[in-house]
Amino acid sequence: MNAKETRIQIINIQEQHCRGCEYLFGSYQHCIATCKWGKEVYQLGKHLSGEENVRAKNAEWKWDQLCEDTVQLRNTGMGYVEIAKRLKCRASSLREHLKKRGLYE
Repeated sequence: MNAKETRIQIINIQEQHCRGCEYLFGSYQHCIATCKWGKEVYQLGKHLSGEENVRAKNAEWKWDQLCEDTVQLRNTGMGYVEIAKRLKCRASSLREHLKKRGLYE
């Protein structure tokens, strides 16, 4: 099940089973511990957060690669704006990620 399908399933469970529940606005710990539907929503949420962590790691890996490419291109004398155009990203984002990695000069 992909992330979109998981979110839809969570919403459907909440609409069908949680809407009238007296614990709806209380602690989710009660739902996770005692309710069949609360446990299912929790498990779906864990699956969803795992997918988002993978997505975030992939984004970081992409920026690692772009920063490495930028350092190599800077060594040839190219400017940041020109590099950003070549790498198809925003110059401000490129600078931000270079600074984050201690590579901005």
